[in-house]
Order: sequence, then C-alpha cells, then structure tokens
Amino acid sequence: NPGGRCYGYINVPIEDPSRPGKYGRPAVSGVRLEINEEQAAVVRRMFQMYADGYGLARIAKRLNGEGVAPPQPPRTRPLRAWCPSSIREMLRNERYRGVQVWNRTEKQRNPETGRKISRERPASERVRVEVSEWRIVPEELWIAAHAQIRVVNEKMGSSRCGGLNRTESSRQYLFSGLLVCGD
Repeated sequence: NPGGRCYGYINVPIEDPSRPGKYGRPAVSGVRLEINEEQAAVVRRMFQMYADGYGLARIAKRLNGEGVAPPQPPRTRPLRAWCPSSIREMLRNERYRGVQVWNRTEKQRNPETGRKISRERPASERVRVEVSEWRIVPEELWIAAHAQIRVVNEKMGSSRCGGLNRTESSRQYLFSGLLVCGD
C-alpha cells in the first residue's frame, strides 16, 4: 500500500528480517493495510446515515456530539473534529468498497512558480484493482449512498445555482444572479 493514512484502516509495516534497519530492528520493505474494526463501524454508520437522507453537516454534528473520534487532523489545524468536507471525501473514497484506484493524479511543475502541483488524470488513464479484503462498506450500502449523492447533486448542484453557474434558462440578463439591488 503506497498511500498514506486512511480512516478505517491501520498501516502495518512489513518487516524484512534479512536486512538490518535502523536501531537494530529489521528493515521495513512495505506497508500492509488492515481494517480497524472500531473505525470501520463508524464508516459504515456514516454511509448508512447519508443513504437515509442525513446531510453532511448533520452527520458531522451528530458524530461530534456523540464524541466519536475523528481522523487525525492536519498539522496546521489543532482542533480534532468531524467536518462535512472530510465526510464528503470519505463517501466518495472507493477504498471503502474494496477498490484501489491507481494513476488518479499526476504531479506537474508550474512554469511560473516552479512549484509542483497535482492534477487529476482522465478516468480512461486510471487503473482500478479489486481488493476484497479492504471492503468495509457492503455494495448495497455503497449504491444507496451514491444514489443519494446523485439526488443531492441534481437538487442543489452547481448547475442549479445562480451567478456564473446559472443554467441556460436563467441567463435572461447579462448580470442575472451576479448583482443584487442595494435597496
């Protein structure tokens, strides 16, 4: 497993006893992913709540209210709490259904700043591998949660908003949805 930490799983080092590592311990040749049952139950519950019609903010408030341990925060944020954006990403993470997706992004150097930036690759270039022992969410629950995602996107997606994302039928005037009367 070349990826970093993922809520619901534990990274277990694979030691190579034939090679010496640091401090007299065997060298680590890789990392194996194992399911953390306590966190996996939270993931299944989160998917079930979303499939039942709970919103992302409502799920986050409920988990925070019950004191459910959230994922480890980034170093820049000292507060540990569930937030709707992390729940949104978890609902879309195919690892929970037992699928490893390779070649999702590529690093490119920005010619102006010289910094490396990550860009998403087209879906046709991605490689998908089934890893059944990683499955946390049953397929029926995954399908139900993603059906709810489609319903929410159709109801409140960017095409339904005003402003620059407005639909063709709402573009009656040049500044429709962009300007508001001061009175």
